[in-house]
Amino acid sequence: MAFVKPSANVSSEFLKGAEHLNDVAILFEPRSIRKGVPHRHNGVERIRDELKATVTFFRTMADLQDGKPSKVAKDMTITYAMVVGTLEPELPGTPSGGEDGNQVAGVLRKIPTSSGSGYVIRDLDDDVWDLVVSYFLRREAAVAEAVAEAPDFD
Repeated sequence: MAFVKPSANVSSEFLKGAEHLNDVAILFEPRSIRKGVPHRHNGVERIRDELKATVTFFRTMADLQDGKPSKVAKDMTITYAMVVGTLEPELPGTPSGGEDGNQVAGVLRKIPTSSGSGYVIRDLDDDVWDLVVSYFLRREAAVAEAVAEAPDFD
């Protein structure tokens, strides 16, 4: 364990859709959103929304069946408009997301759009869905158990 200054954590990892098109499943846990963020790409100034989420990647079926994610990104920034649009209603404090927010499990796909192409979240097959839900429930139970067993310092 180490102490760090808050300024040491000013950036986060961005979701790179092309790196995850072949993943078997992705679990998104949206946390917050920044609306209307100025952004420059290829010399063009634009405004976009940036969503922060914990994102768990399962690259292979073996990873998913073993309940061992290929990667977990705790504070990932997501900027793809259609992906943000899918996740935003599930944020904590929204009518759909409720107090704690909802999780979204799916796969990333690249689709044609009027301006070229974009990334979207698509549904999982039922057997893959069940494995993702099972992983999430086991993980949450393990966290709750660890917290319950932690010493009380007060």
